[in-house]
Amino acid sequence: MGYRALIGLVVAALVAVLVTLAVLRLTNSTSSSVGPDAPSSTCHSDSCDSNYLNAISCAKPSFCVAVGYYRERSGTERTLIERWDGSSWAIMTSANTKYGKDKLASVSCSSARFCVAVGWDNVFEVGFTTIIEEWNGSMWQIVDPQPAVFAKLEGVQCFAATRCIAVGYQEKASSIPQTLVERWNGARWFAVSTANETSPDVMFNDLHGVSCATPSRCVAVGSAQTLDNDEFVEVEEERGTSWTLSRAPRLAGPVDSFAAVACPRVRVCFAVGSYDVVGASRNVRHVLIEEWNGTTWRKMKVPKPPLVNDVLTSITCESASFCVAVGVAHQDLGSDAIVDVWNGIVWRSEATPTSFASAAKPLNGVTCVDATDCYAVGWYEDRSGVALALVEHWNGSKWLGEAVPNEATGA
Repeated sequence: MGYRALIGLVVAALVAVLVTLAVLRLTNSTSSSVGPDAPSSTCHSDSCDSNYLNAISCAKPSFCVAVGYYRERSGTERTLIERWDGSSWAIMTSANTKYGKDKLASVSCSSARFCVAVGWDNVFEVGFTTIIEEWNGSMWQIVDPQPAVFAKLEGVQCFAATRCIAVGYQEKASSIPQTLVERWNGARWFAVSTANETSPDVMFNDLHGVSCATPSRCVAVGSAQTLDNDEFVEVEEERGTSWTLSRAPRLAGPVDSFAAVACPRVRVCFAVGSYDVVGASRNVRHVLIEEWNGTTWRKMKVPKPPLVNDVLTSITCESASFCVAVGVAHQDLGSDAIVDVWNGIVWRSEATPTSFASAAKPLNGVTCVDATDCYAVGWYEDRSGVALALVEHWNGSKWLGEAVPNEATGA
């Protein structure tokens, strides 16, 4: 399927290549460990679940929701949802399907009484079905009674309890995978017609993220894959009830892909992801940021990349002059978080906390209440080699790691 800039797959690649993660135990215990740097006496690599956060949304300073999943020792994967109440983080009771391979990729909260989280379930390891969960102010419940089969939902944005857009891809019989857009009208979810790259060599269309400047003006980004496993950015624009392709420049390397998009105004969007530069012995991946002015996309100058590989996975914009993008830099001996900030003139790199005893600290999602109150989420390894949920907070002057609970059902 080629490189997917999707948050969950970045995590999977890191698990496979960079980290020897925990072997996890299935149990009904409700104990938890607290990160960052949960003591190894509380959670050992052979007795605790691995926790991953993929996305976050804040309805107000005292209400934020972060979503992802945790993996038990048996291999079962369950949805993970955590809530910030203005003083501390707590795990919320979330819904799961019956198949036991559930992951949440994105969340959007229009208020403290309405949130939507989307993702997918890997059914018997042979295909995917979409997951849509709704928070109604008191509980999370799966609200889509007929999920799309052989499909994933990877991004969502809600303007209100009656207006949400979710994006991903679906694969129908005798056809190549096509972009998927689903809309919530307050009563039901339904798929709408979308555009796709139709070149003869395109074998896969996928949307990874969506952003809406107004309820009827949305932009979705992702990638299209060719027969040669090359990828190039794919962008669609919603105008009213129709979606059309918006051409972004195709770079010279074998892979360029958008992971996320933020549109602070109509006709002003920023998309992030990565692209490959062909080298003599191997390809090197660099962060990609492009700006859209309503007509054309242009590649932006970014801070000097690290030595090996780096990827941007999420972006949020409070205005056209303040955006935060996060991701992960893959180094030869591990990986580290990336935080880049746009001030309306240039992108600059921000220092991230170094207190985590970890060789891997990918950031997968970011949101801002305002320019002095931002949260980024992901995961890190503690001293015993267990993957724990990671939340970092920007207070206007620096980033600080926050203590968050983790599912740790081993006993």
